[in-house]
Amino acid sequence: MVSKIFEILAGIKKTSHITKAAQLESIDKIVSEVKNGLVNPVEAYIMLDYLKKVTDEAQKEIKEDTLAYIQKEGENQAFNVQLTLVSKKDFNYEEDKQYADDNKKMTLYKDALKARSEFLKKLVAQNLEAGRDAPISYTTSISIVPKPMSNT
Repeated sequence: MVSKIFEILAGIKKTSHITKAAQLESIDKIVSEVKNGLVNPVEAYIMLDYLKKVTDEAQKEIKEDTLAYIQKEGENQAFNVQLTLVSKKDFNYEEDKQYADDNKKMTLYKDALKARSEFLKKLVAQNLEAGRDAPISYTTSISIVPKPMSNT
């Protein structure tokens, strides 16, 4: 029952303080529900991925409104958490000739490394397909990538 995840997350509504301990407790509860077989792990993974994407995008969308509110109202606290505004400078390093020259060289090296890695990937695949040992060692990892089955 994936609804159990929402019950766990809804627990934050009952508190006026968001703490690291509360965060860890929510994580532990969700993981425990999955590990104890009370929540289908596939459903949980898909739902958590969905929640992450939705909340990340919503947070990006309200960033400007939040900045404007803090600057206008001076209020930057909720749930015992304070939002701190940190400014940073973005430098135009390319305006410096030495930097531009070094960056050009670095790009050439990165392109050469990328081409070499693609060559080696093909070489390993060809050797494995032919039943021969790979010329370099490798490891295999598995990623989980949610993919909607329809656009509706």
